[in-house]
Amino acid sequence: MADQGKEALNFNISVLLAGVICGVLVWIFIGILLGVALFIFWLAMTIIARHQSLRRGPHRYPFTLRLVK
Repeated sequence: MADQGKEALNFNISVLLAGVICGVLVWIFIGILLGVALFIFWLAMTIIARHQSLRRGPHRYPFTLRLVK
């Protein structure tokens, strides 16, 4: 259980960092599109992780920085 909590925390920290980058890129107008894509990716990965953890056990998020160990 603690492992999955760390995994989710790492994923959300990674998404937060990507969101900050999108916020900076808003000045050149590409950040808005990237922000929308990031939100859709975050929502989809959260739903997929919930379903996989209920059916198959532990889930690893893709494209995640492993900061909390």
